[in-house]
Formats: sequence, C-alpha cells, structure tokens
Amino acid sequence: MENRKKNFFYYIRKIFQPFNTLRIIIINILFWGLLLLLLVSFFSAESVSLQGDHSAMVLDIEGTVVEELSGTTLDQAFRTVNGYVKSETLLWDILESIEYARTDSRINAIYLDLRYMESAGMAALTEIRNALVRFREEGKTIIAYSDYYDQLNYYLASAADEIYADPLGDFFIRGFSVYNWYYGEGLERLGIDVNYFHAGKYKSYGEVYTRSSMSDEAREANRKWSTDLWNHYVETVSAGRSMKPEKFNLFINDYVRLLNEAGGNSVRAALRASFLDGLMERSEIQDRMIDLCGYSLAYSSFNQIYFDELLTLKGDVFPADRDKVAVISASGTIYNGYEQPGNIGSETLTELIETVQFDNAYKALVLRIDSGGGSAFASEIVRRKLQQLRDAGIPVVISMGSVAASGGYWITTASDQIWAQPTTITGSIGVFSLMTTYQDPLQEYLGVNVDGLGTTWLAGSMRSDRKLDPRVGEIIQQSVDFIYRQFLGYVSLNRNMAIDDVDAVAQGRVWSGLQARELGLVDELGGLDQAVQSAAALAGLKDDEYSTEFIRQEIPLANQLLTAILENSALSKLTGKLISLWNPLFGNQVLKKLGDLEGLNDPSGVYALTELNFK
Repeated sequence: MENRKKNFFYYIRKIFQPFNTLRIIIINILFWGLLLLLLVSFFSAESVSLQGDHSAMVLDIEGTVVEELSGTTLDQAFRTVNGYVKSETLLWDILESIEYARTDSRINAIYLDLRYMESAGMAALTEIRNALVRFREEGKTIIAYSDYYDQLNYYLASAADEIYADPLGDFFIRGFSVYNWYYGEGLERLGIDVNYFHAGKYKSYGEVYTRSSMSDEAREANRKWSTDLWNHYVETVSAGRSMKPEKFNLFINDYVRLLNEAGGNSVRAALRASFLDGLMERSEIQDRMIDLCGYSLAYSSFNQIYFDELLTLKGDVFPADRDKVAVISASGTIYNGYEQPGNIGSETLTELIETVQFDNAYKALVLRIDSGGGSAFASEIVRRKLQQLRDAGIPVVISMGSVAASGGYWITTASDQIWAQPTTITGSIGVFSLMTTYQDPLQEYLGVNVDGLGTTWLAGSMRSDRKLDPRVGEIIQQSVDFIYRQFLGYVSLNRNMAIDDVDAVAQGRVWSGLQARELGLVDELGGLDQAVQSAAALAGLKDDEYSTEFIRQEIPLANQLLTAILENSALSKLTGKLISLWNPLFGNQVLKKLGDLEGLNDPSGVYALTELNFK
C-alpha cells in the first residue's frame, strides 16, 4: 500500500512538474522585464532638440533649491520618474542651464515658472538671480509667472522683464523672521535636566532647551544680521522693479489699506503698486510666450525646451587632458564618519578631497560650503585634510552658500581665500556641549530608581538616568573652553588677526556675509563662479587653460538597495511604534529636537553647530 501511495504522488509530481517549471520561468520573465523597464524609465532620456531660432528655456524650479541632492541616486531617481514633482532641484543645474541659454543664439527668452518652488537659501537665490541678470544683459527676455508669490520666489521674479500672476493668485511678502520653540519650561515640568555648556555669550543653540524665550544676546545678533539681509532684499528687488526702497517698505507698512482698496485681491494690490506687470490666466501667459518665441506643433504651445533637457544637449566641450579646478559641495550637518549626500561625513568628504590631492589633473579646489556645522572633531578632520592639500601646493578657495557657520566656518580656516554672498549667514565661532538627564521622571512616573557602584567617582557619571555631578559639569565646560580656544587659534592664523580681535567678533555670534567681509572673516563677496576664477588664478591658470569639474560622492547600487531594505525593515517599524508611544508625553516637536541631539556623534560631545529657524 505504501509503495502505491509513493507511486501515486510520484506521478502527480511528474504531471505538475512542467507547470511548476513554467511558473518559475514566467515569474522570472516578469521580474527581469519589470526591472529592465524600471531601469530604462529611470536612466534613459528622450531625444530633445531646440526648435527654430527663437525658443524659450523653461526654468521650472520645483521643491527646494539645494546645493546637493539628498539621499542616494536611487532616491533621486524616484523623485523624478514619470513626472512626479521633485522635492529638490539642484542649484548647479539651474545655474549651468541659464549660462548655456545665455550663450546659445537659438534661445531668446527664459520662461521662469515659479509655481512649484517651495524654499531656498538666500545665497542660493542670489546666485540664480545674478545669473538671470547676466542673461538679460545679452538682450534676451525673461518672463516670470506664478500662482503665488512669496518673498523667495518673488526675489527671482524681480530679475525678469515682465512678471505675471494668476488673477486669483496670491502675493504676500512678509519680511524675514527668526522664531523658535523654547522647551525650557516644559522640560523642567517633566523633570528633565538640561545641562548646557558653551563658549561664547552669543552661542545660542542650546538655549531653546533651557529658556522660555530668546536671550538678549541672541535677539541682538539675530536682529542685526536679519536686518542686513532684509535691507539687501529690499534694495535688490526695488532696483529690479525700478522703484525706490521707500515705496517697497510703504507697501508692506500700509498693506491692510492697500489690500482693502483692491477688494481683498492681493495680486491686484501688487499690480497697482507696480510689483506685477499684469494678471493672466494660463492660456493668456501661453499666448504671451507664443508672441515672443513662436508656435511649436510638438508642444502645442510656444517653442520651448526645459532647463534639465537643455543640459543634455550641452555635452563636454573640454579635452580630457585639460587642467581642472575641482569643485566639491559640502552641504548639511557635519557628522563624524561616513554620510550619504545631504549631510557631511568627515570621512566621506576627506575621501573626495583626496581625489583632488592624488590626481595631477586638478590644480585647485573650490569647496562650496552650505552648512550650519555639527561635530567639532569632524570639522577638524576635514580642516586637516584641506591643509594637507595646501601643503601639497594646491590652492583651496572657499565658496560660502546660504549658511557657512560654526563647524562650517571651522572648515574654512584651512583655505587660501574665502568668498561669500552678502546674504550668506556665517560666523557663529563658538562651541557647546549639551547633556540631558531624566532621573526624576523615571522615578516619579515609572517608579524606576537607579542604584549601583563604580570603582571611581567618575565611573557611571555620564549616565543620562543619573543627575549630573557638578564636578563632571566642570570637566565638560573645560573641554568646551579648550575646543573654543582651538577654534579661535585657527581663525587667528588663517585671517591674520590677533586672538583677542577674533574673540571679539566670535563669541558664537552669527553675521551676514556683508558684515563678515567688513570684520575680516571673509575675503570677497561673490558666488561660485568668482571663487572658481580666483582659485584658477591662484593656481596660475589662464581663463582658457582649465575646465571646472564637480566631484561628487558615488554610492554603489548594492549599498543603496541594502539601505532601502534596512530603512523599511521590521526594526525600523518597531522604532517608529516606540516613538509614537512617547508622543503623548513629549509632543512631536520636543521629541524631534531631542532626537536630533541623539543623532550628533562627536567623540567628545562638543559641537560647533548653528540652527536658525529663519524665514
């Protein structure tokens, strides 16, 4: 009987084996076919060309303008596939496309579509606006359009020949502000002790954890640099619209009355005040562009090419053996070790710098910094690597982005020259350490007590579930003071200033780029192009003897896939559930702030970091 059963199942398996094989084949075909289609959709580009001698480049800035795309190339591909609105637009793509359009005789206009731009730093906007001005100086036309204008996208629009808005759109320029949540009282109620150690009376990063309001020192510094940036904004926009700054300020000061006279329609109020040239629906702005550039059957609209398509036509016009000026972007918070694009890892950045150090084709380096700092130790690792480059005879020039402060400024102290925009936020030469302990809520809410012993008084003294010993606090403060003196020393040597003079403008105080230039913390005012030209001159290169090359971090595809798997793992989901349990107690914002602190990884726990909620 058993043999018959075996034979029966044997024949059943034999009958269905071909079907099983076919199933596996079909699954494999579907899997590899879908994978191939996915790769093709990600990395293949449609053939693009310029139609006729009068075309407009469509500059549709989407999401946040960034110095470096965050995440992996796989993340970036997902953001741009199948028309999905990008959350980030790379600053350098914008600038390169404007420059290409400026020199191409077939492009006579830029259609500046600002409907989907969300945010950008003021220095980045200054770079873009200057490039737009250069485009107009060639006798070409810029038409700006948006449904909604705020002070950021209008700053760019003010460089246009004509600015239009939808009749039912919005126009709202507020001015700049600096507001924070202050957690001191709330953390005190919860029994959480925040021990804040800092060097520099203006170093205000940690005061949001210890105070209920902005300190007088922080208020003084924030008012000074934000007023500087606002004055620059008003003067620049006013000049672009051929109006006096007094008229600009009057519009804001008397906005309630002007809005009322316009029947509550903000774009009509802006039109009456000469901030706009007209109100147009989508079809009308399209007709305006057709008048300017002609009609395209391919687009059923005006002759056009999108800025990212234009970049695919550019190609590489320089010979491979040409001398090069390298450009490396250092964007985000500074951490010790390796980091993905969007943050700065000390090891990641030094490896990129080594690419320049050990390749004879690179004659100079421009390091573009857009960072509020982070780990003091990681900043020092990068500084040392830059100094090695200088010792090897390769000039190092710093180009500051929207923010180059604290650790971002620390890095600049191993450079031959520093360039900043007037709107750059820099300085903040100061350091801090912050340690929280929560022994009281453990005992009060959970009935948990901590007890034990150590072989010395220091053993177990750094635990967050025990009250901080004042003697340990003294140790941390001495460490902070030591790092601050190191910081002052590096600035003193690099800027050729006396230590006392550096200390007077340091103290953790934030400055605008314009103020930093006056104080001697910055050499020149200008953007990346000027920094590259200066680096080439320092290397003894003439204008027609070098090319510029961006050096970027490359992450293997296998690592990207592994990261994606880990980020969606059960452990990640469990962490999310645990966090959600704490939300009723701490609130999302408090939890996020404390989580940000936990993510910082300086070996000594000392940070040169600036955070500004600047809008």
